[in-house]
Amino acid sequence: MKKLKNHAVLVALIAAIAVIGIMSGSIYAKKDQGTFYLKDLQGSRQAIEDAVISGELKDGSHRTSFRIEKGQVKTSTVLFEQMQQQTPKRFIPGNAKIMNGIEYDISNTGPLFEIVARDRRNTIPIPIGTATVNPPVHYNRADQKDNSVTYTNALEYGLAKIGDNVYFTLPTTTHYIGENGIYELKFSDNWGYRGITGDTGLKPRTVATFSLDKNKDNPNSSIEILGLEAVGSSLALITVEDNQLITRAYDSISGKQLGETIVPHFYLAGRDRASSFNNPSGDTYYENYEAFSDHDQNTLNLSFSRSSSAEDAVANNNKTMFSFHLSSEMKLNETIKESFADGEEDNFSGMLAMSYRNDKLYVVKTMRSKPKDESQLQYDIVLPKRFMIYVYQASTLLYKGELMTDLNDDNIRAMNLSPLPGGFGYSQSEYRYYDNLKIE
Repeated sequence: MKKLKNHAVLVALIAAIAVIGIMSGSIYAKKDQGTFYLKDLQGSRQAIEDAVISGELKDGSHRTSFRIEKGQVKTSTVLFEQMQQQTPKRFIPGNAKIMNGIEYDISNTGPLFEIVARDRRNTIPIPIGTATVNPPVHYNRADQKDNSVTYTNALEYGLAKIGDNVYFTLPTTTHYIGENGIYELKFSDNWGYRGITGDTGLKPRTVATFSLDKNKDNPNSSIEILGLEAVGSSLALITVEDNQLITRAYDSISGKQLGETIVPHFYLAGRDRASSFNNPSGDTYYENYEAFSDHDQNTLNLSFSRSSSAEDAVANNNKTMFSFHLSSEMKLNETIKESFADGEEDNFSGMLAMSYRNDKLYVVKTMRSKPKDESQLQYDIVLPKRFMIYVYQASTLLYKGELMTDLNDDNIRAMNLSPLPGGFGYSQSEYRYYDNLKIE
């Protein structure tokens, strides 16, 4: 009888293993059967046939890589052996900035700025070095009541990287005077101990300097530094001077200025001069921009939020996009003023990619669908998402399409949930998101 029971257990175990094997085989066989196709909404698909758009749709358990080439969609799915921690590549102002798999985080104590580098190419971030920089600038604000200072953008906007070299400029407002600059940072491996030892680190190399003295006395003259970007072997300094957007290119080795472009009537929101009668369009812009470099084309593409009021910018997703060619004779390739009406800005997981090539500006943008009345989804974070493709030429929209996927099926779990004080357990390990978007 005992032997019979043992045989029964063995048979049950074999049957269970067989069932698990069949289910695993079935799941694996279906890994490449997800929904991926391109839907044309406006214009001819020929507009994207001379570019390649690629990216990933993933969560903690699997990743689907997709590639749109010659207007056709190809996909490949990888199932992870174990749940993986998710670290989206999207830069969120105020968070650390990831460049080539290395995370850079900036803090300041008085005039000294400390940049900590961590390797994020594996699951656990590993500190690999610390650099410091002390630009000779002075914060000069008459109504200052404490020791706080402000910047035009998050400090990480001042970081750029070429190869293994990291560069920094301070994003200064009109309240700064003195001399700002572009500095090549020198990292040492004494991370975490500077506050104890008093070590100020290795001295950075000064690539170029520029004066902030426009901010001294004349109320009609000003200079603000928005950020620094790398394009090929050059560095692009993004500034607003006297209500003009000025982009200057510098050689990253010699520090020689290579050229500049000027966009007139660029008024930053919240400034006294923004409401001046000298602003013919009435448009104002916000400091935090998104930047995309085409290193092979030697171009820099910038996207700014645009509005005539704060509510207008949020509600209508208004953007102004610029494409600059960096060379000894810099030029503005394209300016696009767009009001994206295909969805709302997704400030949590939204992605944007831009590229200027073949005399066309390609824009890939993920957005959130506008909520409907009596929606089954009470949380904005899980509203349906759209993957939109736009192509412009000579300031005209040539093509609009949408990559259709089954991404929004993930939201079924969040349907009909009543709003709770603590929200609900949203995690990018469980809900898929787009990442690593590229246009080539």
